[in-house]
Amino acid sequence: YRITFGKVESFFEKRFRNFGDGSVVITRFLKKKLIELGYPKDKILIHKMGARINRQKLMDKNQVRKKLGIHEKDIIIGHLGRIYNRDLELLVNSYKLVKPFFPRLKIFMIGAIKNEDKINFEGIEYLGFVDESKYSYYCNAIDFFILPLHVSIANLARWPSKIGDYLSYGKPLISTKISDIEEIFSHYKIGVL
Repeated sequence: YRITFGKVESFFEKRFRNFGDGSVVITRFLKKKLIELGYPKDKILIHKMGARINRQKLMDKNQVRKKLGIHEKDIIIGHLGRIYNRDLELLVNSYKLVKPFFPRLKIFMIGAIKNEDKINFEGIEYLGFVDESKYSYYCNAIDFFILPLHVSIANLARWPSKIGDYLSYGKPLISTKISDIEEIFSHYKIGVL
């Protein structure tokens, strides 16, 4: 991609950007890149996605844990959706460090992760795709969600959209200080960095 279509995409991304009447970006990193390309700062809007808690999706944690066969004393970390390999390595290595101190700690990985990309370790459960009702059960059974992002261009430039899914279940988050995450966490007090 980098040496084929990536070059074409990059050309169009940079070449025609300055002809726009305005530009919308999703992170400060992308705003900075536009300014470096010579785009007027006052014509750039940062648009961050929000999250709405749907109270109908919220269920009693202990009740759904009983339905799923999860012990009430287990500490469940949740991760939804895809994850880059290096981010998964960061998550698993961090988990290995804290697991001895919290023997009942588990990670539920919900979403598509290829078998060859999985890093197996005691307490990490790769649940794959789950149907809508079970998805809601698992999200309500989780104690907190995690967003392990290592420093990379991809993680700096993108808006971590799964934050919206995490917040829609009213759970606290744990994240690394990547992209606009630090600003969001300090402003809204949604979790721990």
